[in-house]
Amino acid sequence: ASKLHDSTPLTLERLHKITRHKYTNSKLTQIERLILAKLDYKLITTGDNMADWLDLYLQLLAFLLPNDSVEVIFEICCRILDVLYCNVRFFDGRKLSIVVAATIQACMVVVTKHSGRFLVTIRLAILAGVREEELLKLAGKILKHVLGREVYEKYEF
Repeated sequence: ASKLHDSTPLTLERLHKITRHKYTNSKLTQIERLILAKLDYKLITTGDNMADWLDLYLQLLAFLLPNDSVEVIFEICCRILDVLYCNVRFFDGRKLSIVVAATIQACMVVVTKHSGRFLVTIRLAILAGVREEELLKLAGKILKHVLGREVYEKYEF
């Protein structure tokens, strides 16, 4: 709550002083997560940032993408992620790195109007640490969620 409501939220340094340096950063973070879980507090990230993952992936994949398309793909992905962000449950149990990789895959489908594998698909799967099939399945769920079932089924993505 301090991070959201206090004008000067508690920092790790301050927590170390309060606890007289009894705990490591890792232990303090673990305790914080435990408390938040007990309070049923919905956290989407665990220190990750969707924009950072998106930026990193697009930098690593830029050589595989059509000329001057990185900025357009970044913008479309941000809009898709904004829609997903409105439904916190969409992120339950999923690593942000995987959601972002699937979002890029979904964006490629939207941009090219073609479903299936692209040159970037295998690299996205490797970067996110998942199988291609899992990435494609999640990209399909993202498209269905963002476009709506009717549009999704009309275009048979």
